[in-house]
Amino acid sequence: EGRQALPAYQQLAAELEAKGAKSDAAYAQSLAAMVAMSVGAFQPSIRSGLRAIELLKGESLTGAALLATITAYNSVALAYRRAGDLNEAERYLREGLAAVGRSKVPPFPNIVSGFLRNLAGTALAQGRNADALRDAEESVRVLEEFNAQYGLRMPPDARVITRFNLGGSLTLLGKARLNM
Repeated sequence: EGRQALPAYQQLAAELEAKGAKSDAAYAQSLAAMVAMSVGAFQPSIRSGLRAIELLKGESLTGAALLATITAYNSVALAYRRAGDLNEAERYLREGLAAVGRSKVPPFPNIVSGFLRNLAGTALAQGRNADALRDAEESVRVLEEFNAQYGLRMPPDARVITRFNLGGSLTLLGKARLNM
């Protein structure tokens, strides 16, 4: 289904961009990037993700624009990482984290933690254990603070996601410590 969805999202993005609907076109491009990434089509993922990022330059990062930004940066970074270009992967993870930090709404801790966790994994893959340790520790800190603040007041789905992400971050933290 992903291979069929990819051209549909790409076509939708082109139509929306032709109509001047930049934000909607960026969202469709970010979805194309995510779908392409999920089927291992790295170049289309990178192209669509970068186009989404370009379309969102100067836009207020709220709602769908924020979601498109997160999806685009993550998809581009993961495509580069899986293609073996760890430096570009790190670049887009750092840019994505910075973009989320500039958004008009407070960033959701699971998103910030996700960028940090992916940075830690990328640093580990490069043998940069101290950087991996720093990013993994920060990812854990963000989630633990969020959990301490909201805990059982979080909706059940949010608790599950937070615990899952915390588990991934703690795993990377452990790997980084073992490699030190």
